[in-house]
Amino acid sequence: MRQLKQRLDVQVRARGDVHRVTLLGRCRPDGMWEARLRFEPRASSGVALTTPVESTQSNEQSLVRWAEHLGTAFFDGAFERALASTERKGPPRPVKGKIAGTTRVNPRSVERRVLECFKKTGASTLNREAFFEQIDDFSNADVVRAIEALERARVVQRFTERGAAWVALTAKAEAAKARKQSP
Repeated sequence: MRQLKQRLDVQVRARGDVHRVTLLGRCRPDGMWEARLRFEPRASSGVALTTPVESTQSNEQSLVRWAEHLGTAFFDGAFERALASTERKGPPRPVKGKIAGTTRVNPRSVERRVLECFKKTGASTLNREAFFEQIDDFSNADVVRAIEALERARVVQRFTERGAAWVALTAKAEAAKARKQSP
């Protein structure tokens, strides 16, 4: 798996320290590149913080270009997201019934469930967490894999906005939905 580690020419002042910013990229098995940002305090006593995935790009050059064009406000928000990702989360939500083992899951059935979430809510864009809340008979990892497969098929598109991961139906999916609804 190819990886990238590149120090950016950016410093973020937060929590009483100056932090150097490093772009951490990795190529996923499907060829897409994920970006995270690491904030390392200049004072050696501090702890480095890393964000969740901030962006997904089609290639390494696009990933670097994306990072090089980010503004101060984005870095400030990313620092807060990195800090929040280290804070303790609440207790996990209870599982309804038994979760199917990942090795025995039919990927198409999970993809259908993802698309049903759009139909059930009537929305064309949903926060990724909405899928995790509505699809409780498959693991979150299975749901993420289904969303990735639908993205490769150009049925949905993933994006991040203000630290939240979103999934939107593409024009291709909207057209198919309209054909099914028309008499």
